[in-house]
Amino acid sequence: MSEDSSSSNSDHHHKHSRRVKQRVIKYRLRSYTEGNQPKASSQSTIEKYLNDVNDASDGAAQGMANANRTLLTLYDMLELDQETREFCKKLNFLTFPNEAEWKPLPESPDFPSAASLSQLLLCLTDPIKQPKGFQVDFIITIPTFTTPNIVLGALFTRFFADVSQQGCNIKDDKLNTIRTIIINIIKATWIRYAAYQLENPKIFKAIEFFAEAIMTSVNPSLAMVLKSAIKTLEGKSDKVDTQKVEYDFVLSSLPENEWTLMNIPEIELARQLNYFFMMQFRQIQSTDILATAWGSKKEHNSEKFELMINYFNDFSCFVSRSIINASPDPHERARVIKRWVDIAYICLNPEQQDSAPYNKFVNYHAVFAIMYGVTHPSINRLTETQKFATRTNKVRNAHIQEMNELINQVGNFKVYKEKLANTARCLPFVGVLQKELVYITEMFPNTIDGLINFKKCTEIVKFIRLVESYQESPNIIPHKRIQDLIQGIPKDIGIIALIQESQKAEPSKK
Repeated sequence: MSEDSSSSNSDHHHKHSRRVKQRVIKYRLRSYTEGNQPKASSQSTIEKYLNDVNDASDGAAQGMANANRTLLTLYDMLELDQETREFCKKLNFLTFPNEAEWKPLPESPDFPSAASLSQLLLCLTDPIKQPKGFQVDFIITIPTFTTPNIVLGALFTRFFADVSQQGCNIKDDKLNTIRTIIINIIKATWIRYAAYQLENPKIFKAIEFFAEAIMTSVNPSLAMVLKSAIKTLEGKSDKVDTQKVEYDFVLSSLPENEWTLMNIPEIELARQLNYFFMMQFRQIQSTDILATAWGSKKEHNSEKFELMINYFNDFSCFVSRSIINASPDPHERARVIKRWVDIAYICLNPEQQDSAPYNKFVNYHAVFAIMYGVTHPSINRLTETQKFATRTNKVRNAHIQEMNELINQVGNFKVYKEKLANTARCLPFVGVLQKELVYITEMFPNTIDGLINFKKCTEIVKFIRLVESYQESPNIIPHKRIQDLIQGIPKDIGIIALIQESQKAEPSKK
C-alpha cells in the first residue's frame, strides 16, 4: 500500500474516531433497539432487485454489476453516508496487518492490543488469521467504537469484493472462504452474543435483503444458512425459566392488610428477598456495562448498578431503623437484631436452612445489605440493646461471626472473594462488582495513540460474561404482597439522621 493510501486511511480513521466520540453512547445504544421487531421483509425493495437481476444478461461483468447494485442498495438501507461508503470500499485495498495501525498483544501476536477500525475489520474477515475469541470480543463491544450499520456495510463490501480489480487484497481462491466467514460472523457470533444490535428494523431488513440477493446470484447454500439465522433472530427473546416449582408459602397468620416486613416469617422473607434482588440484578444488560465503560467519568456508574446500590442502601437503612424504632424496650430491639441475623443466614445458606424444592442460590448481596444494617454505627452504639443481643445461642453466635468475617473489607474483601470463587450458584455483592467495573474503566483508556484500545474491549467482555454467569432466573415463587412491601421500603435517611434516631432511642450515658 502506498504512503498516500496509508495517510488517507489514517486521516479517515481519525475523522471517523472524532465523529464516533462526539455521539452520546447511551443514546446510540438505545437507538439500536428502538422500533418494533419487523415481521416481514421489505418486499418491494427485494422484488425490484430480483426483477433487475432477472432482466440482466449473463457474464462475469454483468455479475459484478449486479453485485455493485446490491451493495449500493444495502448502503442505502443501512443509511451510510458517503464518507462511510468510501471507508468501506477502501477496506478491500488496504494492507493487513499495517504496523502503524495494528499493535499486537506481546503474549499473543495475532491478537490486537490496539488497532484502527479498518484493521480490526480486516482481521475480522481474514481468511488465515482468526485469533481465538477475537470475533466475539469485537462483536460484543461494537457500540463502543462504531455502529452495527458501519460493520455490516464493511462486511457486505468484503462479501461482494471485485477480486479482479488491481490491488484488491482478496485473492480469488480466498473469496469463498471470506464469504463463509462473514455469514458465520452474522449467524454464529452476532446473533448469539449481541442480537440486540441487529433488531433495529432497518438493519434487520438489510440482512434479509442480503440473504435474498445471495440466494439468487451468489451462493444458495450460504443464503439458506443466513435465512435460518434470520428466523432465529425473529424469534429471539429473553430467557424465561419455565421449570415449574410447587411449594407452600410460609405466611403470617395476620390478615394480609396487616402484614409488614417485620411480621412475615423469616424463611419466606428470605426467599422473597432472593427473588427481588435477583430480578433487579437480571436487569443489568451488556449495553449498561458498555455505556459505563466508555462513557465520561460522570457516567462511570451504570444506571442499573446504581439502582441496585441505591436500593441496597435503602434496605440497610431500613434494617437499622427497624431495630432502633422497634420498641423502647432494649430486649425487643435485641430480638429484632436476632431476627435479621437469622434472615441473613438463610440467604447465605439456603440449602441448609430452606427445605422448599426450588433451585437455591447463595444471596451474598442480601447478606451484605442486612449485615451492614445490623452492624451500622447507629446500632453498635446501643449498648443496652447489644448486651441483650449477644445473649444468644452458640449457633447464632457462630452465624454472626461467619457473616461479620464475610462482609469485612480487609484485603479488598478477601474473605468474601475467596468464598465467591468457590460458590457455584449465587448472587454476588453488587458493590464489589461495581468497583471492578470502575477499575477497568479507569485503568484502560478508550484509545492509545489514536487507536482503539482493544485490550479494554477484551477486559470488558470478560466482565460482561462474569455478570451474565450469575444472572439466572430465580426459581422462586414470588408473593405479590410481600414483593410490594419489599419494593416500598422508605429511602435511606443518611447516617446523621440515623444516629439522631439512635440517640433518641437510647441516649448516651454520661
